[in-house]
Amino acid sequence: MKVTIKRQKQPTGFHDCLLGFSVRDPILSDKNGVLITESPLFNDVIAKIPFSFIRQTAGSHTYNIQSTADPGMNFTLSEFLLLVETTRRKLIKNDFTWPPQLSISTIGDWVSKYTQRITLFNEPPNEIPTVFSSAQDCIDQQVAMYNDQAVSSLRNKIWIQTGKPEIVRYPNGPGNIPQLVAKHQACLDATKVAIDAGLLPNRIVSTHKISDAYPDDRYSFYKELINDYKIIFGETTKVCFQEVQLLNAGEGVDPDAELFTQILLYAEFILICCKIRSQDQSIDGAAFHEMFAAGRANVINLENPQDKEWSVGSFFLFVDLFFKSISLFQHRPGSIDSEDDGCISEFFTYNNTNFILYSNRRHYAIDLGNLNTRSVTLVDSNFRTTTLSYPKQLPARTIGVVELKQQIKRPLLKRKS
Repeated sequence: MKVTIKRQKQPTGFHDCLLGFSVRDPILSDKNGVLITESPLFNDVIAKIPFSFIRQTAGSHTYNIQSTADPGMNFTLSEFLLLVETTRRKLIKNDFTWPPQLSISTIGDWVSKYTQRITLFNEPPNEIPTVFSSAQDCIDQQVAMYNDQAVSSLRNKIWIQTGKPEIVRYPNGPGNIPQLVAKHQACLDATKVAIDAGLLPNRIVSTHKISDAYPDDRYSFYKELINDYKIIFGETTKVCFQEVQLLNAGEGVDPDAELFTQILLYAEFILICCKIRSQDQSIDGAAFHEMFAAGRANVINLENPQDKEWSVGSFFLFVDLFFKSISLFQHRPGSIDSEDDGCISEFFTYNNTNFILYSNRRHYAIDLGNLNTRSVTLVDSNFRTTTLSYPKQLPARTIGVVELKQQIKRPLLKRKS
């Protein structure tokens, strides 16, 4: 691995838009009826995480909402976000999904000082023909809502969901079936026509699924994906990845190994997004799915609501290490030259100290070469956080933050003679 500090330096907080969370059921309670805001973990964990927004309403649940008096959304606006703001003294944004069955004339009921993005519909290809008779029917409904007088003052906040280019490009990819691929293509085609006609914005929300089955060179994969969005919807297209989660590997897979793979892939995803955003800002945001929920793959878990209480999940180890670093440090893109696509790393600085954030999903260690290191704080596949002194390698299947102690050569910062 070779590091040379480049001239470009992003301001502190430049990548905060990538530090979002999705929440499907905010009023989920444990066996004692304790909501997350009533749990000690709210102050111990949530109030201390430097996240920038939450996505709620979220997911296919939105198709079951019958009115804007939705208990989950009302709780989010009147209690959760208000309590976070009061505790952290910082306003956290809200992205919400607007479902087709509600009248757009009532959208003001959900608009608040927290509102950041309003997304029209959730994963439309999956709802054909149950909710929408066809892709064109879905896009027609989006067009009607976007151009309704009720949203005239909100149009700059409206985003849309449509088909996913990665599913079309990789039809034999994880979980894809021919019928689903065709629906994604149909939605992309109909959306393109509407955007080209000026009837919809080219601001796209994707409920993206990360997977170890996509091409091994993940940086090239995401560059290709962003380029596909631009080719279809225009060079100025913005993309927000929401509900980012691991595509379930299915039966026969060790659940702990699958959970740690998700941590590796999400750390990799965040670092790649930092790299791409430093080039053209086409990626406008990202939200991990979920902050707190039933199951094990969350920051705070409720593994079995009938028997368990709220507990800190393994994913908190990643969030605690990476979210804090990305929010606090300054990104120095293009400073690292690594020959292994399975180990993504990016260079950051803080108070004249240099750091490398990395995700090594390889089953072998990555040599750090002649880098003069001070320490590495890492998370391993046993879900342990460890700090090691003077590391010479990035251990196999770990994520971490390496602190460097020497002043790295900066040839691009020398004055011209």
